[in-house]
Amino acid sequence: MELTLYNPFRAVSRLVRPERGLLADLFGDDLDSFLGLNDRERAFVPRVDIKENKTNYKIVAELPGLEKDDVKVEVNDHILTIEGEKKEEKEEKEDGYYRVERSYGSFHRSFGLPEDIKEEKIEAGFKNGVLTLTIPRSKEQKAKQINITV
Repeated sequence: MELTLYNPFRAVSRLVRPERGLLADLFGDDLDSFLGLNDRERAFVPRVDIKENKTNYKIVAELPGLEKDDVKVEVNDHILTIEGEKKEEKEEKEDGYYRVERSYGSFHRSFGLPEDIKEEKIEAGFKNGVLTLTIPRSKEQKAKQINITV
């Protein structure tokens, strides 16, 4: 859990997203600073789907713009961590102008894994910016019923 400072403008920023164009005209490029958004809140956080069945868990992470070599996956003490670094550079040369844009950033997502997995048998696949992890279960979990006396 991470502690953050209370910022009353953070709630306002969620309300004004559709009107960002108008507000950007009023406040200029410093709109995010005015609304109190820091770099971490504007950072890239990949979307992840987690599914389970009787034999395994499946984690699918959307990592657009990344290549297989940009992504690292590790398990340490039942914590699965996906991390990566995104580097992008665009260059345009036309008559009368030359433009280069660069953007860099890193991310990481961590997930606590249940005790019923085979860590050494985890399989990973990466295709078209989508990371798929298949995590086999070590045994079939049986539903357990507990009666609680009130």
